[in-house]
Amino acid sequence: MSKISMIISEIANQALIPLSFRMGKTILPPAIASLFLTKKCNSRCTICEYWKIKDFSDELTKEKWFRTIDELKKMGVKMINFTADGEILTRRDAFEIMEYAKKLRFLFSLNTNGINLENSVDRIIELNPFQVQVSLDTVSDEAYE
Repeated sequence: MSKISMIISEIANQALIPLSFRMGKTILPPAIASLFLTKKCNSRCTICEYWKIKDFSDELTKEKWFRTIDELKKMGVKMINFTADGEILTRRDAFEIMEYAKKLRFLFSLNTNGINLENSVDRIIELNPFQVQVSLDTVSDEAYE
């Protein structure tokens, strides 16, 4: 599906969502899914406490993410937004998961805080995501600390 047709599909979804709720069933499948791959974070933002989390045992394995992506494909989802409650690039297999989605011909985007961007830029360019979003949480060292 082209980017234009995906956008048209999403506009149609926006118009049909209220109708779907009233009818109690989905008329069109969602075009976009957001997958939160991890809670681990390499930042220490004062507005957030995810960086304090030490137990990540409830996170899905790479294989379970692959099955989830397979199900999204069957549902008709066209684009995946790869993100995290923390920082996606702290997950060792994040690139493998995104590569799997690319192999299945999903459009995909990547959200990052940018801290590991210097070490990851070549792999991100190679993946060629539809979009890369970098959060800017502050421009002040005092506000960050």
